Amino acid sequence: MPNHTVQLSEEKPTSKDLKERLAHHLYWRLQYQVVCDEFKFMDLIGVCRTGYVVEFEIKVSKSDFNREIKCITTADCEKYGKDWEKFVKHKFYMTGEFPKTDYDRRLDAMGISTNIQDVLWPNEFYFYVPEYLAEYAVQRVTE
Repeated sequence: MPNHTVQLSEEKPTSKDLKERLAHHLYWRLQYQVVCDEFKFMDLIGVCRTGYVVEFEIKVSKSDFNREIKCITTADCEKYGKDWEKFVKHKFYMTGEFPKTDYDRRLDAMGISTNIQDVLWPNEFYFYVPEYLAEYAVQRVTE
């Protein structure tokens, strides 16, 4: 997928500003068929004309970005509570595997399915940050 840049007028846009501008760019300029914000645990998701599903995780500060990276890379994921879904999502994106909790294992033992592979998973994932965070984000992702 080609690299596209959306021009922003504000020096420090909010997450809402970025979502609106990116959604507009995807729908009107790149002609995505569907663009939806806050779908499940995804900030913005779009479906290209080719049927590819693309997720965009929007971050507007270093602390927010670092929290997401910590959630992705931590080995002790269960202690993060509400970030568990984010950890599972990123673990699946990187490895194709779903980490299981003790609760999942108990449900499996009772014959109750915990298969979350039926959930909509994107073909591509991108962090979307304002220009002032771009260099920092690239550095952190490539560490």
